[in-house]
Amino acid sequence: MTDEMTSCVETAPALRLYSSHAARMARLLRLRPALIPRILFAPRPALHAVGAFLHLAPEASGPDIEVAEVMESRDPRDLLLAAIPRAPARLYRAFDRAGDTVLSQSFYTRLTALLDTPMADQILTGGYLSEEMFDKAESLLAMDPVIVGLRGILTCSDSAIEGLATLFAFLRGHGAISDESWHPPKEAGLPAMFRRLFSILDSMKAPKPSFAVTSPLRILASVAELRAVGARLQNCVERNRDFGPQHWINLVNGTMVYIACEEPPFLAALEPFAPGVYVLEELAGPNNEPVSSDDQMKFLAALRAAGLVIVKQSPARALTSIADRYPTTLRRTD
Repeated sequence: MTDEMTSCVETAPALRLYSSHAARMARLLRLRPALIPRILFAPRPALHAVGAFLHLAPEASGPDIEVAEVMESRDPRDLLLAAIPRAPARLYRAFDRAGDTVLSQSFYTRLTALLDTPMADQILTGGYLSEEMFDKAESLLAMDPVIVGLRGILTCSDSAIEGLATLFAFLRGHGAISDESWHPPKEAGLPAMFRRLFSILDSMKAPKPSFAVTSPLRILASVAELRAVGARLQNCVERNRDFGPQHWINLVNGTMVYIACEEPPFLAALEPFAPGVYVLEELAGPNNEPVSSDDQMKFLAALRAAGLVIVKQSPARALTSIADRYPTTLRRTD
């Protein structure tokens, strides 16, 4: 048979199911014609079992006549075990979600490696088996171990997973959760996990400021207190969208101090820049209505009485303003 004729046989449509193994499969079928019904009419799981065998099994590196004999005498499940000795029984069924052609050696090699990780169960029961799924599984394995154990995490969007990873890092960094204290609901999914994390965030405390205020003013000590005031005033600090979450993080990190007043009702945000030096960043009443001039003056007087210096802008903004007005003022002299 000429090379041209061999090429025609090897690229027959049915043999293309075996991708890079098409040429070899043509040789094997010529050696063992009894294999033809099994190979050409193989269901997806059997197709991928044969593909994994040809890619990975040590026996598949032998002479064609011996390989053809093995393929004829063994069940596809046995061929799969020859390729992946620790393959769970569910893997054969999972190949029904891997498409209609044999995939690359990389695909079966990466799958084999992932079967020895905490992601194995979700890979075997999740969505379409693909290199993209494996990319996602491998990135998850580099995240917090709790995230890996979440039911359905492999099918969640990348943005949701990244959001969860960020929240875990933030809460762990502040000591709000630990492996010893973390007891998620059994078989918890992503929505349940977000609710749990939100509850933990709600209870987090602000660093204690270096000053005190007197009634009717009150320094807010937790995210829950800030959100409660926001609910009464009907402004964004209560909601988990818009600018609300940023205010919660500012409170926990101590990058903003929040002071509430019961009568008249308002909420103030002070940004610290030096010990005892703050900028009054925000001051608003119900529905973000402005606070009257008289009440603003009383509030500023109370802050000065508490030992604070209130400036109108950040030091960085002050330096920029000076440089814009007097360009040579901040020029280096060395």
